[in-house]
Amino acid sequence: MKKHVLIKLLSVLLVMATLLTALPISAFAESAANPAALGKEVYIKDIKLTQAKSKEEAKVMLEEEGYIFLDKNINEGTGADGVWLGYTTTTDPTEAIYDIKLMNSKGGYTLTSMEAMLESQKSTFAQMANDLNDLVEEFVEAYNSDSVAAQKAYKALNFFHVVANESEFSEENGLGYQFVHGMVSIEELTEIILFADAVILDTIVKTLVMGIQLKTGNWMEKLSALGPYDTEKTYGENETEVKRRAKQLLVILQLYAQTYNSMDKMGLVSGKFDDQGNIVKETAGNVESNVDGAAVSAESADLVKIDINRVKSYKLIFDELAKYKYGNETLKDFFCSLENEKNERVLYPLVSVLTDGEFAALSYGCFIELALGANAKSSDFEDYDELFKELTKDVKSLYLYEGVNSVLLDSETVIGFTDTASQHMALTGEYQFYEKESWGENVWETGRFVALGIGSAGMAVMAGAKLTLGIMSFAGVLTAATAEG
Repeated sequence: MKKHVLIKLLSVLLVMATLLTALPISAFAESAANPAALGKEVYIKDIKLTQAKSKEEAKVMLEEEGYIFLDKNINEGTGADGVWLGYTTTTDPTEAIYDIKLMNSKGGYTLTSMEAMLESQKSTFAQMANDLNDLVEEFVEAYNSDSVAAQKAYKALNFFHVVANESEFSEENGLGYQFVHGMVSIEELTEIILFADAVILDTIVKTLVMGIQLKTGNWMEKLSALGPYDTEKTYGENETEVKRRAKQLLVILQLYAQTYNSMDKMGLVSGKFDDQGNIVKETAGNVESNVDGAAVSAESADLVKIDINRVKSYKLIFDELAKYKYGNETLKDFFCSLENEKNERVLYPLVSVLTDGEFAALSYGCFIELALGANAKSSDFEDYDELFKELTKDVKSLYLYEGVNSVLLDSETVIGFTDTASQHMALTGEYQFYEKESWGENVWETGRFVALGIGSAGMAVMAGAKLTLGIMSFAGVLTAATAEG
């Protein structure tokens, strides 16, 4: 039965497709009320399917909504309700439908409005937005205190403009300006989380993290002084909130621990940096291959695909953690042990020493940035302007929602989710909407790569003093690592 319906639907759509080639609809020029009768070219603007018990009922339903009724039951012969098609027309070729795409999927689908979808996930998105707002507020406070790091972050955030199609970029349209002047509400932060491309959101968060580094102090020192979890101690006034944060961070930190421990088992983090910033691994056997600048043993020659750039950044932060005592071990030992940890209470001390902004940063996966910035100094940011200038020499600005279909930002838009997509979203709360053709794919991809570089720039300047390679080289390393990761 489904196949029968699909064939009938395809036949009708193919008929409609002949009208969707941007050719004028001369077939509808019978009525004097029709623009075509007046010599104007008329195009199909919209189509709609409606289900009804009878043709008369369907005709009324479609015409009440302004659609022209097409007298053909697409569902005829199935024994089920009839399905009729309606369409609207336009004399503006830019509003015309030029193609139709059909998707065949197993299972059903759900139609819902953007407004209803957002409402269904209100609590999840509200918490994410509130956490992000904490980070924004700490950045603004740092900026108003003339923090060098926050000043650089402000400049980087202004790379993203909040108004589309602006002919000349203005500072007031920059995201940094909007943050500092309190022009971004919780609702707008929610929209950024929902609709901004993942790279853009990641860059925004990382840049905000850079902006708070010189203000918040060294969280590693604080955690080392506090020591491991103690059942006799109280960690914060609101234990429910402390537990929520600890559970959230445990999931994230387990991933970092798993990655580092895997690198360590392969012997990739035991070596040192050479004069070019490459990791050199001392081996007992003969060195027969060189993987992206890292010497490895013959038996490790199959690890050609190893992301050496990522190894460098992981090595940096875990070497830093090893400098701090934590009870009878080091912070490095503690964070490595989280891979198989089941009890979130071990993270209560960490939650208690982090500021709200630092927690937000870590909850968004910025462990590397927080670790690199723990000992940051104002002088570390001296090269940032040069780095930013180099990164943005080809693309000066990027729309905050570039790559996203603007119709999705309309709360009245109706969208369809397959059963699989609905189940995924119910479990994760993740929604991602992209339409790369909105600005031209080449420009969009270039802007996206620039955003990747900006997201890595903060790490580059904070880590530059710890490495013998230049700032620009390390920026490239981190950008590549982010892109591949």
